[in-house]
Amino acid sequence: MIELLVRRLAKQRAQAVEALRAIPEESLTLQPANMVNHAAWTLAHLHTSDVLVRATFTGSPVDKKLVENFANGSKPAPNLDAFRELFSSKDGLIEKMTASHAAAMDAVGALSDADLDRENPNEKSRGYFPTIGDLLTYLIWHEGYHFGQLSHWRKAAGV
Repeated sequence: MIELLVRRLAKQRAQAVEALRAIPEESLTLQPANMVNHAAWTLAHLHTSDVLVRATFTGSPVDKKLVENFANGSKPAPNLDAFRELFSSKDGLIEKMTASHAAAMDAVGALSDADLDRENPNEKSRGYFPTIGDLLTYLIWHEGYHFGQLSHWRKAAGV
């Protein structure tokens, strides 16, 4: 089951990175039709999710600015300033998204199927995701949800 989850998440992330490659950098913060989550925020949010997943399973440090700007509950900045401060460019985001996803999937891949029934080690999210299995299956939905937002955004923005 762990292998299946990792494979599915890798496929979904590859689709998001390919979509990002097709978006001109200057368009990343467009908010057509009053859409709240623009592409820069959505993709940086997926990167942030990977950083948090890795931290959950390895105890690795998390950049507070990344969380402030792109974690759940944050608001997309109307320009690229916060984005560029953390990623420098679209290519920088692609590099970081790719590396953070690989690191998160390495951490998940080190789990066994028996670990899926263990308590979620992240105390803050345990109320929503009591077990590791709950957390990991949510990640599949989360990735798809935000890819759907990105697809909708691309159509609305004419990208």
